[in-house]
Order: sequence, then C-alpha cells, then structure tokens
Amino acid sequence: MLVDQAQALEELGITEEDYREFLGDLLMYVKEVLPQMKAVVDDPTRQNEMHHLAHALKGACRNLRFIAAGNLASDLERWGAGAYICDAGAVFSKLKSVLAESFLELGISFEP
Repeated sequence: MLVDQAQALEELGITEEDYREFLGDLLMYVKEVLPQMKAVVDDPTRQNEMHHLAHALKGACRNLRFIAAGNLASDLERWGAGAYICDAGAVFSKLKSVLAESFLELGISFEP
C-alpha cells in the first residue's frame, strides 16, 4: 500500500471530501517542489538545500499518509543533512515514480 487513506481520514478526523481538497494542495506542492529537488540532485554542491526541501515534502506526504513517498523523502532529507549516503538521483527518481503511483492509487493522474 502506497497510501493509507482510511488511516488519514480516521487520524485527521476529516471527511473524504476534505481529504480530496488536501490532495489537491499536495499535488500543487509536489509540482512546485520536485523541480527544486531535481536542481539540487543535479548540483551536489547544493546538497544542504535538499534537507529543507525534503523535510517539508516528507511532512506533507506523511500528513496525508503517503507512506512510501514520505519514506523516500526522509531518505533525501537525511542525505541533504549529510547523515545518509545514497545515490540521491536514484532515490529522487524513485520518489517521483512513487508519487505518481500514489496519486494514481487515489484516482488522480500526475506526470512528474
């Protein structure tokens, strides 16, 4: 499971309609932040910027229970802080794919 919508509805105490509204906000944010993250991946001298970008994305994903995307954003956050060694490009590519699959799981088409 990429997204646990039922858990989000229960824990946040919101309706499915409210959840859909928040999904729209998340989608807009993802469209804004992914190009910024890509720029950092392409220029490792900016690695510390990833910490902040990925931290914010992680929180947004986890709030709406985008479990897999939140975990990948966490990996990039730790990489940005210098606390995790990984192929940031590969993790970023996987994050984009998982975000697209997550939105699709909820009936929303998204091409990263």
